[in-house]
Amino acid sequence: MSAPTPPLAMLESTDEPWSRPDDRFIPVRASDLVHHLAHDAARFGLDADAVRSFAGALGEVIDRETGTFERRLADAYARFNPDRDTLTAADLEPATPDEYELLCTQLAYLLDKANYEELSDVEIAQAVLRAGTRNLSVRVDPTRIEFLRLWIRGRGETTKRERCRWRPWQHQETKVSVFKRLMIVARLKDESYVRLKLFKEIPEAEVEALLPHAEATMSLWDRIKLLGTGAGTLGVTVMKIAVGFAAIWTLAKILLVGIVTLGIRSALGYRNARINRDWQRTRHLYFQNMGNNASALQLLVATVKQEEFKEVVLGYVFSHSGEAATPQPPTLCEHVEQYLHDQFGVDVDFDIADAEGKLARLGLRGEEQDSVILPIDQAIDLLRGRGTGSTTSARMLEC
Repeated sequence: MSAPTPPLAMLESTDEPWSRPDDRFIPVRASDLVHHLAHDAARFGLDADAVRSFAGALGEVIDRETGTFERRLADAYARFNPDRDTLTAADLEPATPDEYELLCTQLAYLLDKANYEELSDVEIAQAVLRAGTRNLSVRVDPTRIEFLRLWIRGRGETTKRERCRWRPWQHQETKVSVFKRLMIVARLKDESYVRLKLFKEIPEAEVEALLPHAEATMSLWDRIKLLGTGAGTLGVTVMKIAVGFAAIWTLAKILLVGIVTLGIRSALGYRNARINRDWQRTRHLYFQNMGNNASALQLLVATVKQEEFKEVVLGYVFSHSGEAATPQPPTLCEHVEQYLHDQFGVDVDFDIADAEGKLARLGLRGEEQDSVILPIDQAIDLLRGRGTGSTTSARMLEC
């Protein structure tokens, strides 16, 4: 067997400060986490090989459960999938509002397990108001959708290079707020489908470009300027007729040129803003779209698989303490968070209640908060039995 890789050899830090995708999200691959926990096994009074065996047995259980979980989700979503290429039952009745609500509940469960958070209607409205495209007024038309729900995982910042407003020949770099992950769940008016779209690194001010019911129109100020252009042109024409070719016509021509120029600039500015908005949408759909409909579900299930594993293995290992254990913070949750900070340089709000619930459902500890954790040898045997289907207990994932 090759020598173990030193800690953090595969996880070198960059010069830039790391921005975590979400407080509950653990930005470490499951295999890397197991490597570090096995390396530090003596700290918890455990054997390194036993930790690896526990992780392997747990992985088989997670694979089995997430496979069943994904099949159930796929079956539930099949009739609502706009990309479906299989036949539907001839006698299938149109979906009822309760069936749509059930699907949304199942999707909400999936997204919560993947550590996403739903945006409220107020937060969605604020995202639309923050639309940063110049010379555009964005409004939403609720008559175009049956329902719309937005889910995010993590907020951060990125650098955007753009032209200076007052010196367009120069560029400047500005910090913009982004959603690390964005999931859109939408049903359009008079459609039976439910559309799922998953994106990454979407600026908050550009979310509106991805909403199916958002419309971009000319801003009120630009409308006034164009209206003024038309009124000014008409007024100058009337003045020309009334006064004839008197000296005042010279002044009127100067005024007319200014008004027309202002109108042309407003129209061109609006046109350029629309082109820029369309370019932003194209960029998001091409470079930042991670998946649509069934493929988005598969990506989310893969995330759930990793998160479930990491939460269980951390909860189990840190429930042990031996003579070689280091001094611990006041709570198990803080102990886990401190370890992740020391080893990987990340700050995570570890969901200890969820981890303890999973341990109880797996039979690795009792239901009570202060119940004793199952010894690791017995835990490995129990998990191996569950992984092969010879042992059953309450499921970790239900949809």
